[in-house]
Amino acid sequence: MTPGPRELGSDDVIAAARALAPALKERAAETDRTRRVPDASFDAIQDAGLFHTLKPRRYGGFELGLYEYTQIGMELSRGCASTGWIYSVLSEHCWFISMYPAEAQEEVWGENSHAVAAGSLAANPAKSQVARVSGGYRISGRFGFASGSDHAQWLLLGAMVPPHSGDGPAEPHLLLVRKSELEMIDDWFVLGLRGTGSNTYVASDVFVPAHRVMKRTDLYEARGEGIALHPAFDLLRAPRSQVAPFVNSAPTIGMALGAVDTFEDVARDLRRKSGRVAQSEAVKLALAESAAEADAARYMMETDTRAVMRHARDAEPIPVELQVRLTRDAAYVGRLARQCIDRLHGAVGASGIFDTHPLQRAMRDVHTALAQASMHWESRAQAYADLSLGIKNSDELTGALA
Repeated sequence: MTPGPRELGSDDVIAAARALAPALKERAAETDRTRRVPDASFDAIQDAGLFHTLKPRRYGGFELGLYEYTQIGMELSRGCASTGWIYSVLSEHCWFISMYPAEAQEEVWGENSHAVAAGSLAANPAKSQVARVSGGYRISGRFGFASGSDHAQWLLLGAMVPPHSGDGPAEPHLLLVRKSELEMIDDWFVLGLRGTGSNTYVASDVFVPAHRVMKRTDLYEARGEGIALHPAFDLLRAPRSQVAPFVNSAPTIGMALGAVDTFEDVARDLRRKSGRVAQSEAVKLALAESAAEADAARYMMETDTRAVMRHARDAEPIPVELQVRLTRDAAYVGRLARQCIDRLHGAVGASGIFDTHPLQRAMRDVHTALAQASMHWESRAQAYADLSLGIKNSDELTGALA
């Protein structure tokens, strides 16, 4: 077992993320252009210990919670959206791995405490096949949207696995696979978040031992065998429905905060025939409203993370009323972020039409972020209203919130 960095507390990791943001901002254009987070950016996050935030102490982690996790994702995205996005995804997967059996955790972190796993979590039977064999499984198929895979050593692949008896329906599982056993297809040519490197991976009859295969419900409902190894890691007692709303929303809020920073810098020096842009009443109002939206989104997320952690610390089931609020808020902060960035992008005028303009990049990034199912406002809003108005009961909604 290799030691991680010295253990850092809540204030330490947030301060470290904030300190990294300016350098990430300087590399944001390169990240967008090369479709890859630069090694210098990734290594800086590793060196600061930030990928240890949601990892067990047994493997050099800090066993912190959602507040720290989301603050880090937000601060990093304030500098570079793609970099903050892959931090958020890869860190969530560290939390996943902490629930796998001890043998799997030892394989991942025993020799390399800095190892991370990207993932393609959707179990699509049309794109993958799994067969049971002696000692485990063999998997073949295509797995897309593997954000952060450029820097990962492992991948979590979602697939339908047949039952042991051969009777009954297949169930969704997550299979933990070494990246070196997969073929990468360079197909991440997209509108925004270009630097996440969310390419497709192909598995061709890859053997996966049984200890690296888990039912998705065991992971998502906090029933993984490995949880018992880390009794002080509060967040492991939280089902994924309490964590998932923050994975995409935290970096999306960071994009909005970063766009406000950028606009303030740009508007101070931007001039038009009528004079300095900063003297325009319309520009001032645009900045003030956008900044208020970004701040409101941040405060909403902070309130929600604290509510979740109170339940996790007490090992209490989270009320469905809070679950629907969490998913509602995750989508709503995305709306606020998009409104904030679109307004600022429009306010800079013609200069913002160029690919190289940071606010054009922010506009592309936020619209790409909101393509995620977790950020879909209409469906999340309706679930909240269905419960609030008594149209559906808690049992009818619980399965849709994972």
